[in-house]
Amino acid sequence: MNICIPSFRLLADWITFLWQALPPKLRPTLLEILFGCIISKTGHVTDAILAIRPKLFWNSYYKAIERGSYSWLAQMLQWFVLVLRLFPSRTITLVIDDFITVRASKKAPSVDLYHDHSKRPNRPTFLWGQMRVALGIICSRGKTHAAFPLLLRLMRNTGNRSKLDAARFLMRLVLRHIPNGRKVRLLVDAWYMKGPLVIDLIRKGTAVIGQARRDTALNLLPPEPKQRKRGRPRKY
Repeated sequence: MNICIPSFRLLADWITFLWQALPPKLRPTLLEILFGCIISKTGHVTDAILAIRPKLFWNSYYKAIERGSYSWLAQMLQWFVLVLRLFPSRTITLVIDDFITVRASKKAPSVDLYHDHSKRPNRPTFLWGQMRVALGIICSRGKTHAAFPLLLRLMRNTGNRSKLDAARFLMRLVLRHIPNGRKVRLLVDAWYMKGPLVIDLIRKGTAVIGQARRDTALNLLPPEPKQRKRGRPRKY
């Protein structure tokens, strides 16, 4: 019991700090959903409502999430400040990756058939679901390392937006709020090691770490010759 009381106090302090970014009217409703998600361990709103004794009708909780006048970006910034306070470091390590949320409904936003490159056992090669690009922060305490999510962006199945555009957009949002004197480095996989993302971040002073494929490797520009020769100039 003595171990649980400090843990509950610490959790209460974190929730109180995070809830300051929400409108006071929505705080009790979203707090019920939060505790329901903790108890149900699934993350679905329906399971969260069934896990608690709701004080409102079920549609009130859905309206609070879908139509509530609060900012996800303000909530992310509050969470970002809390993480930096708990894990102080001169270098902030961010990570970007994409994942598929498996869906059964055909009416969910931007559901489509996506290739599952993770190659998990007992899973088909293509999954019906939603594609999201995630931006997280890696925190370390001794030899223990963990990644905490910051922002998610749903990839629309219409239009010309790519996952590189989503990654650049998420990085722009976070880089605006980096404290002074902190360095930033980004970890990505081989798919994101491409010029539109890497060069843009290097110009902004962010170090990018990843393994590039041979066909997408970046090379330095050749030196300009003093005398122009006949023929097409060398590109790399």
